Amino acid sequence: MSDDNDKIDFLRVLVRQESHGTLVSFNFGQGFPSGYSDEPVRKLGRLSNEWTSFCISFFRAVPEISNFGFQLAKGSVTEDFMSFLREHSISNERREDEDGALEYSFIVHEDDAVLVLKEHGKSVRFLRAARAMESATLGALIFEYESFIDRLLTACSEILPEPFIAELGAIEAKEVFTQENIEEYRKSLLSKSVDSILRHRSHLEVLDWIGERLSINTSLPEPLRREFIEICQRRHLLTHNGGRVNKRYIDLCVAAGWTKEDLPDEGEYVQVGRKYLQRSTARVCQVALFVLHMIWQKHLPNERRSSIQNLLSVSHDFLEEGLTKMARRVIDFARFSKKDFDIRLDMYFRINEALSWLLDPNLDEAEQNKRAQAVLEKGDWSVTTPIVDLALACVRRDFVAIHELAVKANEAGMTYNEARTFVVFGEARGIDGFLDCFPKSLLELPSPSPD
Repeated sequence: MSDDNDKIDFLRVLVRQESHGTLVSFNFGQGFPSGYSDEPVRKLGRLSNEWTSFCISFFRAVPEISNFGFQLAKGSVTEDFMSFLREHSISNERREDEDGALEYSFIVHEDDAVLVLKEHGKSVRFLRAARAMESATLGALIFEYESFIDRLLTACSEILPEPFIAELGAIEAKEVFTQENIEEYRKSLLSKSVDSILRHRSHLEVLDWIGERLSINTSLPEPLRREFIEICQRRHLLTHNGGRVNKRYIDLCVAAGWTKEDLPDEGEYVQVGRKYLQRSTARVCQVALFVLHMIWQKHLPNERRSSIQNLLSVSHDFLEEGLTKMARRVIDFARFSKKDFDIRLDMYFRINEALSWLLDPNLDEAEQNKRAQAVLEKGDWSVTTPIVDLALACVRRDFVAIHELAVKANEAGMTYNEARTFVVFGEARGIDGFLDCFPKSLLELPSPSPD
């Protein structure tokens, strides 16, 4: 038999386990959507998708890992210190107070007092380091946001270079004429302009610059603007003031709409727990994503529909991860202007919005169904397709004719991949025979060559 069969380019996942970790590689991947025809649109679309992917990862992993690490360290250090006290105390007793808390009392010999204090100091320092790692997570979030804005402005400078050139001021003719490669020189100037914009302005001032120079409305709605400012200022405290609240933090937050009663007191140390990190991730994610798409729709008017389609995809990405509130926020933003909406897009957004309620983990099933149905009732379903009919049945949790609808959807062009991956068909996939209505394409194997 010929060796040619060994060279068949099957789709393959390669997992390599090494001493320093595991490497996973693919010889396949999802290509960039064909609807993105223009290079600037491809860059913005890719940036939107990568930012969404980062935010989902941050939502899912970082706050939990950070908090778990601190709690683990706290528990370990506490137990170690307790063991030390039991070993070095003359006697000890344990009691439970009226609130159910356990209280331990250790009698220590005066000759061991210094030793005990030193051991406690080690514990405090260790916990402080663990807490610092938790606080550093907020810095990592803002760092990624800054990197995103850098890439966004760089892409904007290619689409609309004039505002960025104006930022540089006058350029001597001699400097221009001595350049060997004008195009490379132009790119270096634009890069220098972007760096200047980011280096000399606060996060809010950068947004103001984008709004003014790129002629878009970056006035963030409340409470998004207020919370975004507080997040940035809290990160500034952690980076430059040891986490201790100062007058500048309070003044800027009050100017943004906070009351002093809602803020930590001057001199107090700010905390960054799991819930705060989750809320911060949501706010920072929204700001970045919304600014990108406002720029996209304003300065690439022929590709506004591509922006809306991308937002539809982003809302689905959040639904896949169970981040239903974020999905609704994206959908609400996408609907801000319906200039390029058609009935098909409107149906798809409504289905995703209904799903965001149907899958909301904070609601019971009756409330999920009620809110999902309320969303559907606002839509125009007079002209549908077999695929939409199947999706509506799934959102309504009406599975009586699910197999018949699935067959019709397949005949209309719905694929196995869509049936297997779209969130709306999640519950239907648990019904026997549903996926059988979407047969996989045949795997074509080459005929063996004669020896």
